[in-house]
Amino acid sequence: MAAGLAALIFLTAYEIARDALLATTAPVRVENWMLTALITTAALPLIFSHFELRAGKFANSPALIADAREYRVHGFTTGLAFAALLSERFRFPLDRLAALVIVVAVGKPAGICCVMPCASGSTPRLIPRHWIASAT
Repeated sequence: MAAGLAALIFLTAYEIARDALLATTAPVRVENWMLTALITTAALPLIFSHFELRAGKFANSPALIADAREYRVHGFTTGLAFAALLSERFRFPLDRLAALVIVVAVGKPAGICCVMPCASGSTPRLIPRHWIASAT
């Protein structure tokens, strides 16, 4: 199941990166309601993650702590989208670059894994990078 989720995340990241790099350029339309919505949708996950992280530490729950940190990624990526739209107002287009940074930000914690052989050396399996880094 985790491998399937990682594959879907990779496919989505690939499509976003492909469009950011290769799609035809069109002007980005920015309206005030969009900026307001992005500020609101960035603030909510950051506030929620603060309290969820405290609850996770109090309960000694790795699942709550991980979920709280994942919510912070949402706040970061929404902030990037806000900055990209705001930059369009000043005729300094960063939208495509922001899309690529968002792909990396979402892909790293959510699904960038590497294929490592099992102890027997016969069948590959997916192992998150942070497990490998902590083991070496």
